Amino acid sequence: MTIKRLMSPSNWKRGVNACAALLVTGCVAQAAVTFTADPAVLPLPTEADVYTFNPYVDAASNGGAGVAVTTEQGQRNLRQTFKLGQDINVGQIIFSLVGGQQSAGLQLRIYEVDDVLSNWNPGALVHQSIFESTVVDSTNWLQIDFTEGNIFSLPARNAGTTGYGIEFSENSGVLGNSVGELRYNTDATDYYADGRYLFADGSAPSVRDIGLIIVGTDELPPLLGDVDGINGVDLTDLQIIADHFRQPVTMRSQGDLTSDFFVDFRDFDQWKKNYTGPTEGIDFGFLSAPVPEPGSATLAMIGLAAASVAARRRRRSASVEVATSQASER
Repeated sequence: MTIKRLMSPSNWKRGVNACAALLVTGCVAQAAVTFTADPAVLPLPTEADVYTFNPYVDAASNGGAGVAVTTEQGQRNLRQTFKLGQDINVGQIIFSLVGGQQSAGLQLRIYEVDDVLSNWNPGALVHQSIFESTVVDSTNWLQIDFTEGNIFSLPARNAGTTGYGIEFSENSGVLGNSVGELRYNTDATDYYADGRYLFADGSAPSVRDIGLIIVGTDELPPLLGDVDGINGVDLTDLQIIADHFRQPVTMRSQGDLTSDFFVDFRDFDQWKKNYTGPTEGIDFGFLSAPVPEPGSATLAMIGLAAASVAARRRRRSASVEVATSQASER
């Protein structure tokens, strides 16, 4: 299958400007990710790498569940399992969502699963994105376009019952906040045989799915040390790391090369090991800058992300002196 190109590998700011011109149709850009509410044209099943079904057209009836924070369940995690027939670089994820509060934000995770038709029992976490206050109101579909530094790879996974599970959560952790309702069919018909919608308690009804479309792109994920996915590993990447050093972030394009939602010496070290240009005259003073105080919203985001990634711990034992010494040796 020919993988569809979603956006040319140009500076992401052009995407932001283009999106700003389309705000009346519900489009929001953050770094190299763009949200679009209710896209005018959906990919056809033959154009997508994953296509469950369209609950608004195919199903005789549909219902919904809120991606929300509730008194009974706390952070409600809703999921859909699926199979993937070929290796792809993910450029676009579209899902059936009736939008809620834009301030809520969205957490999106993809796990390996051994049985796409059973109750929720996730394996390895293969991707996680956190979007703070970026979700636009939608009446049917929410489309997320990944470009440049935020493109990620998914290997084929469809042998036997194996596949993936995508999980949606509200990001703020504030009681009552909701990203919106995931919409699924309620007409007792199995429209997608290679996966299931799963309730917040992890149980899987036998004949229920959300609308989920995943499309690959022929753009490549960034190289090791390449923060923004533009022009390889260069000083622009170092500047981004310096701007966010010792701060929690939500995207690779903010300097998070190690995918733990925090920019620190490990991210700098990955950049340094893959940067081949001269280092004379570079100011590495940010390595010894005071640690900024996080706000309450930031602390909440850190806590939710940490709870989602089991056993992912940081080691920040490297001293500033060692960091500065290693940088000067290049």
